[in-house]
Amino acid sequence: MSHLITRFQSLSKPFKMGLLGFVIVFLGFNGFVTLKSSPGLQITDLSGQESGGSLEEASMSNFESAGNYQAEHASGQENQQIYVDIKGQIKLPGVYQLESGSRLFDLIDQAGGLTPQAAQEQINQAQVLSDQMLVYIPSHEEVARLEEGSDQTLANLSDTGLAGNQVHAGMNPPDTASSLININTADVNLLQTLPNIGPKKAEAIINYRQEIGSFQSVEELIQVPGIGKKTLEGLIDLICI
Repeated sequence: MSHLITRFQSLSKPFKMGLLGFVIVFLGFNGFVTLKSSPGLQITDLSGQESGGSLEEASMSNFESAGNYQAEHASGQENQQIYVDIKGQIKLPGVYQLESGSRLFDLIDQAGGLTPQAAQEQINQAQVLSDQMLVYIPSHEEVARLEEGSDQTLANLSDTGLAGNQVHAGMNPPDTASSLININTADVNLLQTLPNIGPKKAEAIINYRQEIGSFQSVEELIQVPGIGKKTLEGLIDLICI
C-alpha cells in the first residue's frame, strides 16, 4: 500500500488531477446505475386529480342512489290501487279498481258513463276517491223529491254523503224509523244502496212487488229469488214496509 502511495506522489501534478477526475466520474456513474436498478420508495399523491375524481364519482354515485330510492318510493305510493263501489244512475254499476288519487270522473268513465236520468248538477266529478268508498249517483226524480221534502230516506242518505257524494263501507244511515228504506216503495237505485243488494237483486224485489204484491213484513223479503237468510239478516235493521 505504501508502495502505491509513493508511486502516486511521484507522478506529475497534471496526471494526478486527470486520474482523480476519472475516479470521481466512474464512481458517480456507478452509483447512478445502482440507484436506478434498486426498488425505491414509491409515493402516491393522494391530492392528485385521479384521487379527487374517484372521490367525486363516489359522492355522485351515492347521491344518484338516494335519488333513485326516493323516486321508486314515490312511484310505489302513486301506483297504489283502491277499490270503489258506484251505484245509482250509472250505466255499469259495480266495484272498480283504480289508482290512488283517481277522481270521480275517472270512475264514471270506467263505469260506462252516467245515464240520461242522472242529476249531474248534484255531483262533483273532480272529487278525489279513496279506498272502500261507495258512490251513489241520484236521479233528477230523487233530487226533486228531496227538495220537496217528500223523500226523507234520500234526505238521510244525503246527510251521510250517499246522494251524489260518498259513504265509506260500513257506515250505515242512522237507525231511526225515518231513515229506514221502505221495500214497498223504494226504486231500483235506492234499493241498491242497501248492503249486498246489486242491480239483479234490486230488480228481483221490484218484480216480486209487481207480481205478488206489497210486502206484508220485512221477513217476507226472503221469498225474493236471490235473497237468502244471511242477506236478510244484514238488511233487517235497515228496511221497513
